[in-house]
Amino acid sequence: NIVLLSRHGNQKGLLMKLTTILFVIIALIIPTVLSASGENMIKVKEMKIERVDGRVNMLLVAERATETHEVRSAGRYTVYFRNTVFVGGGDRFEVAAGGVRSISIVQVKPDVVAVEIDLEDGYEVLSKGYDEKRGGFLFFTKKLPAAAAKEPKSPLELEAEQELDEFLRRLRSGGARYLSRINRVVIDPGHGGFDSGAVGPTGLKEKDVVLDIARRVKRILLSETNIMAFLTRRDDYYIPLSARTVISNKYRADLFVSIHANASKNRSARGFEVYYCSDKASSKEAEALAKRENISYGENGVAESREGSVNIEKILFDAGRKKLWNDSRDFSERFFSYSGVNLGIPKKGVHSANFFVLRKARMPSILIEVAYISNPVEEDLLRQPQFREKVAREIVKVIRSADFR
Repeated sequence: NIVLLSRHGNQKGLLMKLTTILFVIIALIIPTVLSASGENMIKVKEMKIERVDGRVNMLLVAERATETHEVRSAGRYTVYFRNTVFVGGGDRFEVAAGGVRSISIVQVKPDVVAVEIDLEDGYEVLSKGYDEKRGGFLFFTKKLPAAAAKEPKSPLELEAEQELDEFLRRLRSGGARYLSRINRVVIDPGHGGFDSGAVGPTGLKEKDVVLDIARRVKRILLSETNIMAFLTRRDDYYIPLSARTVISNKYRADLFVSIHANASKNRSARGFEVYYCSDKASSKEAEALAKRENISYGENGVAESREGSVNIEKILFDAGRKKLWNDSRDFSERFFSYSGVNLGIPKKGVHSANFFVLRKARMPSILIEVAYISNPVEEDLLRQPQFREKVAREIVKVIRSADFR
């Protein structure tokens, strides 16, 4: 009996020691595992501002260098930093000096920080990249010459002019085989650059698929109709959602079509869907999709006005928005009714939600989810040039029959 008790006591002691060791191992491993997913994230800490000699020097303090992408537009300079997280306190700085009105730091995606610099007329922002000694990204403003001549046209602008000249020449010679009441269409390939959109089971990226489809839509419209087509992006680079709408409004398009590929945790989900903008989503699924698409802009994709301010432009736009959204709904239903027959995938219906990329378009606008890239079968279809051509022709077929007059 005494021997048995002794053995029992040794076993119990050994068990306690093993349990203690296990807890120690877990305590050491868990923090490492938890930080592993974020170990490559670069912390952006603060923006240091220096006013000197009529300009502003800016230092965005960050742990190390990373990939950046610049977007320049009238009165604004935006730069996106990949694999970054903002840990600083303030997110907006009123400067009012050296050509800078204000600076905002925004966490536009979980791993992307954006710095937006609002500029006065006649100024631009130049970047010096990451400075190891100062520990951050350097930017400074520069005043443009007062009597500066217009900047030379970019290769893309020259190419666009050549396309327009060729298009008009073909119209004059009777080369367009189909006449339409729609004159201008802006085609928006979703995502781009660091924003890959949804990714299929074998790695096919939404941004690449929709860009190719958009190019095909433009090619068909220019070669077979009298409709002038423009793309919001021509290559693999990122454009903010707000800028996409600005482009469509700038071109005074009659129609805005945003092309995407859907995704779902349910790998069996299939089919194509058509969406238009509305204040209230038609379903929880539509609301969830809008939130995913709007993440490139911010938390909910809706820019709020300052308290107490009166936005005349918004009032005027809201007055005509009901008709635009009704036209968008009608076109979505037409698109759904007249397309998809030749695609060989399910037709899942017409839905509505608050899509920021559609919300401020000053023309009828729709968003098309051409297929589920998360579905292995449809990912394989989206990889095929023949299927992409079919999708493009289905889109063109409905565009050329549209009539909002």
